[in-house]
Amino acid sequence: MRMTWADHLHARLAGPMHRRLSRIADPERPISGQADRGRALLAGRFRLAGARVDAAGSVWEPDAPTAAFEAERQGFGWLDDLAAYGTASARQAARGWTREWLNRFGNGHGPGWTLALASDRLSRLLDHAGFLAGGEGGLAPGQLERAFARHQRFAQRRLGTLPGGAEGAAICTRLILAGVSLEDGAGLVARAQVALERLCPELIDLSGAVSDRAPETLAKVFTDLAFAASGLEETGTAVGPEHRRALAAAAPVLRALRHADGHLARFHGGGAGDVARIDAALAAAAARHAAAPEIAMGYGRLSRGRSSVIVDCAAPPAGGKGGRTAHASTLAFEMTVGRRPFIVSSGPGCSFGPDWCAAGRATAAHSTLVVAEASSARFAAEVAGPDVLTEGPRVVEADLGTDRPAARLVAAHSGYAGSHGLIHVRRLDLSLDGGALRGEDLLSAVTEAEKRRFVQARAAAGRQSGAGPGHGLPFAIRFHLHPDVDAELDPALGVVRLMLGNGDGWTFRHASACTIGLDPGVYLEKTRAEPAAARQIVLSGLAMHHATSVKWSLTRDGTAPAFLREVPRIGVEADHEPTSALEDPR
Repeated sequence: MRMTWADHLHARLAGPMHRRLSRIADPERPISGQADRGRALLAGRFRLAGARVDAAGSVWEPDAPTAAFEAERQGFGWLDDLAAYGTASARQAARGWTREWLNRFGNGHGPGWTLALASDRLSRLLDHAGFLAGGEGGLAPGQLERAFARHQRFAQRRLGTLPGGAEGAAICTRLILAGVSLEDGAGLVARAQVALERLCPELIDLSGAVSDRAPETLAKVFTDLAFAASGLEETGTAVGPEHRRALAAAAPVLRALRHADGHLARFHGGGAGDVARIDAALAAAAARHAAAPEIAMGYGRLSRGRSSVIVDCAAPPAGGKGGRTAHASTLAFEMTVGRRPFIVSSGPGCSFGPDWCAAGRATAAHSTLVVAEASSARFAAEVAGPDVLTEGPRVVEADLGTDRPAARLVAAHSGYAGSHGLIHVRRLDLSLDGGALRGEDLLSAVTEAEKRRFVQARAAAGRQSGAGPGHGLPFAIRFHLHPDVDAELDPALGVVRLMLGNGDGWTFRHASACTIGLDPGVYLEKTRAEPAAARQIVLSGLAMHHATSVKWSLTRDGTAPAFLREVPRIGVEADHEPTSALEDPR
């Protein structure tokens, strides 16, 4: 949301500097923030909105390299991170940087006076008022109260510029909670509630889903709606019918998209989420424990023992706003054991710049099968901003069976049918105790048209490699490991020994003619200051016929399934080192 001349005008007219509003209530919700990012800020490493600037001193010292960088620093998100770090130096920096902003921009000047940024900043100033004020070196109460007054008046005047979607819901929530926390805030609360009620039908559909299919988007919208409802109830204001409907529909879907450790499945540009905020939101909404649909928002969930597996079983959103964040992740899965993430996606890379953003969206960045190093969806470049996913698999089918001792999912997609003549089918079985995940990936050309296309693609691959037309079509099945998982390849046996952070030992085996490798990988999470090094298990093979099957398993030590226990190793070369799918694109 860009600043307009009207924003500038209303920022200047938002009230005389002597006008003050005192805080009458403290927020009762968890504060988001990452200590490692707070530490990086104090060290002069300012990474905001995917751009990094190294500079000594204040966050206001360096010139902003991008408009998004400037917007993020004007929104005061860095205040959450300094508070999470929580040291005396972090508190001193928070006070100094806030005081500097008040002196430079607090009278309505500068680039931070849009409805979105002003509401974000007001929310954080209220949340951290105790961190900023009081004691030696703290901000004087009058400084904050004058800032509260100007922000509240500006927000009321500019509420007509409210955007749609999740951003609009977040703004409404921040204004409702600000109005509840400030004296004379009833008018702000009432206007923000009316706007939020209008937004709810477009935010969450009747099935409880959001349009971009990102679990973190659903979590953010739900937590916003839940905290807004809690704030309204504190003032004795009834929550609107659409607001209540959206909360009731989204709660069971949100639960289905959480792993055993409470974190979210990281798909379509979303991160792992804030466990404490989601827990608090579910508690605040007093949401009934309604059963989630078998395939919730396009995801299938297998849960047995202490293990959870979440699989992307639908086509990615294509075109429009959703297409700018969508990933080519159909049939990818994530697995968590207890409180330990195990198999993951590489994750959302857009906070680390455009190269990481593009790399993280490719099929190779997910734990699934990749044909000929191509993604299962197509991307088109835009003049500005990230590429848009324009076309995903046209057919995606899934069948989830959770009414048996071992949970089973069978799913298929046609993402490679048009380009290579192949349908990808994936079967996953999670044992009753959660100690074994058995999988099978099948590539098949069924129709005559698919068979002809497969022969053509295979011949083209042979010519490209110089191996001739009899060469098979290359594919790889990737299993991205969380950075906390230790892995060691045993080339003699063709297995990978795995150790979780709590000492829980697992083994990866396969029964196929594939070559097994343990390659470098990367873990991208927007809450981290930098990309993290990781590993990935890669099964590399050639599709020679109209049907190619690869069986594999992940088993807790001592529980290997019988069909893999005595299978001789086939086609494994000890010196084979497949190229990493996610080398540093820079």
